[in-house]
Amino acid sequence: MKLLMEALMKYIFGLISVMVLLFIALLFMPMIFFGSYLYLKEPELLKKRLKSQEKEAKQRLVMDISGSVL
Repeated sequence: MKLLMEALMKYIFGLISVMVLLFIALLFMPMIFFGSYLYLKEPELLKKRLKSQEKEAKQRLVMDISGSVL
């Protein structure tokens, strides 16, 4: 019984690890793609986005929250 529980725990841990890696890949792939696109095609827009000096209050709030989380 102990061996079965250990095997199930390792299986579940492995499954969760794979899911986390897929999530990270799916999260960063579009970021890399669009960052590269902006770098090559629209460098001024990329500079503007990286400065993150938003004019609207709601956008500033979102940037502040996301900056504090990261």
